[in-house]
Amino acid sequence: MLPAGIPVHFVPPQLDVPRQATVTDAAWLGGGAYEVAFAGVGDRATADALVGSHCLVLRRDVADLAGQAAGISLKGFAFVADGEDLGTVEALRDNPGQQLLEVRRREGGALLLVPFVDEFIDAIDHDGRTIEASLPAGLLEL
Repeated sequence: MLPAGIPVHFVPPQLDVPRQATVTDAAWLGGGAYEVAFAGVGDRATADALVGSHCLVLRRDVADLAGQAAGISLKGFAFVADGEDLGTVEALRDNPGQQLLEVRRREGGALLLVPFVDEFIDAIDHDGRTIEASLPAGLLEL
């Protein structure tokens, strides 16, 4: 989730609606849903025109959010992959390709690095402090 005050760019650009805006408010609704309000998007028609757009932010604008999701740290979340509780998230590490979850394994205490990408992460339960994932075969052996 994006914090208030951060500028976003809507892609692909649409006619007659803002191409960029600033987040004014954001709220987690539960069940993986978020509600975000933008300066300059004050009516239903403008919001509807932006449906399907991606909100892009500059890396430098979110650099101070590394290890956080909407200001909520992922540290201490249980990491469950393919139904197995593997360990606890210690941090979210920035990496050139993608961010990596640092997970301390329950058995043996080894550090597991998991790409924090949509293809692997199934759900993040903020209330239950759990991240559920489906990992490709062989990833745990690396």
